[in-house]
Amino acid sequence: MNRIKELRKRLGMTQEEFGQKIGVTRGSISHYESEKHGAEPIDRVIYTICAQFGVNPDWLRGGDPPIYVQSETPGLLLHQLQEEYDLSPLDLEIIKAYITLPEADRKGIRKFVKNILTK
Repeated sequence: MNRIKELRKRLGMTQEEFGQKIGVTRGSISHYESEKHGAEPIDRVIYTICAQFGVNPDWLRGGDPPIYVQSETPGLLLHQLQEEYDLSPLDLEIIKAYITLPEADRKGIRKFVKNILTK
């Protein structure tokens, strides 16, 4: 399923990392992404991907955008993150600034942070 691969790449995750987040093996992710095997994930896997990453299930199954589910209450997701992770107002400003950057800039930041984390 090419949409799983597209999402995983968009998130900057390896097959291993993506699989761990949704409770399946790297091999399962590889099969879902494979053009040759074309293994379709079961509904539970689709549901888990959508819940874990806020993805629109229609898009994931091959439908039209939007890719992500839009929150009905603006800021609700940020508020939930703030509560769950005890984020400061500065933390929220950093997150807001990051998510409003163009994709190319976010990609550069991800690459920079990934380099720091692997050293």
